[in-house]
Amino acid sequence: MIVKSFKDIKNLRNAENLNHVNIDMTQFVAGGIPNYVGKLGIWSLAKNGTLTINCSGAHSSPNVLRGKISFNLLCQTLFPAILPYASIEKIDRSKNVITFRRTSPKQKSNNWSFGIIFSGDLTELSLLSNCISSIQNQSIFDNEWEIVVCGPADAEMMVISQFDVNYLSYENNSNHKRFNISSKKNYLIKSLKHDKVLICHTRICLEAECISNLPHEFEVITPSVSITGNMGIIPYLDLGFIRGFTRNLNFVKTVPCHYNRNNWVSYLSKAIPYIDGGLYCINSLWVKDINLSEHLAWAEAEDVEWCQRLNANGLMCELSLTALAYSQTCKIERYKKYGHSMIYRLISRIINL
Repeated sequence: MIVKSFKDIKNLRNAENLNHVNIDMTQFVAGGIPNYVGKLGIWSLAKNGTLTINCSGAHSSPNVLRGKISFNLLCQTLFPAILPYASIEKIDRSKNVITFRRTSPKQKSNNWSFGIIFSGDLTELSLLSNCISSIQNQSIFDNEWEIVVCGPADAEMMVISQFDVNYLSYENNSNHKRFNISSKKNYLIKSLKHDKVLICHTRICLEAECISNLPHEFEVITPSVSITGNMGIIPYLDLGFIRGFTRNLNFVKTVPCHYNRNNWVSYLSKAIPYIDGGLYCINSLWVKDINLSEHLAWAEAEDVEWCQRLNANGLMCELSLTALAYSQTCKIERYKKYGHSMIYRLISRIINL
């Protein structure tokens, strides 16, 4: 398979068990795109298959030169992304060509663990019921799958008596009215038994075939999430982007919620992807040691900070266009009311971009 343009990326994401892939990096050198395309190349291979990455347009200097791409700096991006799955077969520095051989076994549709974050509030029970049903109604629901609701101890009997799920007690021990959402999620994830993990809040429901439509190989991924706005269905919080590589989010710009999901890969050229904390999936085979920061609480952008560290370590946060979910509630009332409007979206882009 030959990959040289953005229209080839979709086919590459869906490819499996190939013997060889050749990627021309000419259009894929900006921002986080080399990371993503390199991973897709490896994931598309059968074990022992080879990936050739051609960076012929790059220069050999490690310096940053105006209008040119450094081969060494491309390697800095490619190697952390690819080498967990592969070995280097050959580097031809005269032509700036690298060949990798896949060494990791192909991932399968492993059993899943589903962790649901529950506040214990009685008003959330109907949301929780819908959330659980949407998981149990997946067409490939497996008896080995586990659903674990994580909430305060005093809600355990109430949940277990009403739903066929496991329960994990967690008490918030933070003061100053800060809720330790990061600590709670880390605790929940460590308690789950399967490699593939979905974490969501009670407001989330999975559409039919959501899990079936996720790729087998991923690191951190989110289904596409929508809400019912005042004028119909509109995209909601799933994959977002921040423009800027800084820990201080006061000085970065955020890509608006209603961006073109079909063209999301292009945003990797100028922005860092992050996944909203309301719903995400982790392949814990690969995402082992990078947890949410225990120092950050609810509403302190703990999800953005986590994804910044994932990206910095060569891991990939991505959006699935085929796996769908929806949010039963909306915390952005203005967006729910006006998000369908082209004028509203235009103003949002001007303000945020």
